[in-house]
Amino acid sequence: MKIPAIKFQQQDNSLYIFKIKASKLYEIVAINQREDDKDTGYQRTLSISRAKAISKYITQKQRPIAPGLVVVFENSSFDEKESTITIPDQTNAGWVIDGQHRLRGAKLAADEGVDIELAVIAFLNLSESDQVEQFITINQEAKSVPASLYLDLKRQIPTLNAKTATEVAKEKTVDIADVLRKNPKSIFFEKIAVTSSPSKGQISLNNFVRKVHPHLVEGKGAFATYTSQEVAIILDNYYKGLSKYEPDFFKSAEKNIFFKTLGFGALINALPTFFQWVAKEYNSTFTIETVEQGFLKIDHTDFNFTSWEKAGTGSDAEKRAGTDLINAIEDGFTHGGSESKIKLF
Repeated sequence: MKIPAIKFQQQDNSLYIFKIKASKLYEIVAINQREDDKDTGYQRTLSISRAKAISKYITQKQRPIAPGLVVVFENSSFDEKESTITIPDQTNAGWVIDGQHRLRGAKLAADEGVDIELAVIAFLNLSESDQVEQFITINQEAKSVPASLYLDLKRQIPTLNAKTATEVAKEKTVDIADVLRKNPKSIFFEKIAVTSSPSKGQISLNNFVRKVHPHLVEGKGAFATYTSQEVAIILDNYYKGLSKYEPDFFKSAEKNIFFKTLGFGALINALPTFFQWVAKEYNSTFTIETVEQGFLKIDHTDFNFTSWEKAGTGSDAEKRAGTDLINAIEDGFTHGGSESKIKLF
C-alpha cells in the first residue's frame, strides 16, 4: 500500500510524516511489548483502562489527540517523486515505538463509529537497537509534567460534561492554594510548589490538593459549605496559630515537619476535629489566637509533635500521626484543659 507522506531530515536521519485513519493504522502495525519471561521487545504492557479513557475522550468529549505516534515500518520505501511511502499491506508491517495507548484508544473509538485520523512520524527499516534507543529517549530521558503543574493547568480546560463533585472540590482547592501561595501575608506564601518539585520547607500543589479537597466535596466534606476565601483563612489561621504554639519548628525549613508530607497530611486529617472543638470552645471563632489556645489544650495530654519526626513515611504513617493528634485534641478539650477564655475583640 502507498501512503502520501512528507520527508524531512534531522542530521543524517530521514523521517516521514503522514496522516492515516486509526482503524487502518491499527491493522498494519503491532506493539512490540516486553514480556516478563522473554528478553525480546521493549514496549510497556498495554493498559486497557488507559486506552478506554482515551477512547472516551475521543467519543464523548470530541477532543483531538494531537501528539503524533512514532512508528517504524520494515521492508518499506519512499518514492521521492510521488512523495509516498510504500509498505506491505499486511499485519505487523510496522511497530509502534511511541503512542500505543493513543492508537488502541483511537481504535476503540473507531469501533464505536468515531474513526479519527492520526498523525504519524515514521522511520523506515530502523534496526531494533535504534528502535530501543528511540523508545528510551522518548519515555525515559524526556521529563514528565509535574503533577502539581498538571493540576494547576487542568482547571483552565473547559469541559463539555458536567463536573463531578470531586472535580469541583479539586478545582476549588487549587484556587485556595493559589490565593495562599501568592499572598505575602499568608504563612503559605511561596510554600506551595506548582511548576517544580517542592524544596525544603515547601509542599507540592499535588499534595495540597490530595489532602484538602476531600474536605470540600459537596455533601461530604467538613468545609464544603464554606467559600474558597473562608477555607483559605481557616488554613492560614490554623498554621499561624500552630506557629505560635510550636515556634521552634518554624525557625528553619529543614526542621519544619508541618511542611513535609507526613506532617501536612496529619494536620489536615485532624483539622475538622480541631476546628469543631475550637469553634465550640471559643464562641464560634477560629482566629490565630483561638487556634493557639486550642493547641495549648494538648499540653494536658501525652502528645508531642516531636514524635512525628520518627513516625516514618507513607499513607499509613500519615494516618497514624493524624489519629494521634485527633485523640490528643479530644482528650485536651474534654479532660482538665485550661478553662480560661481569651479576649477575642
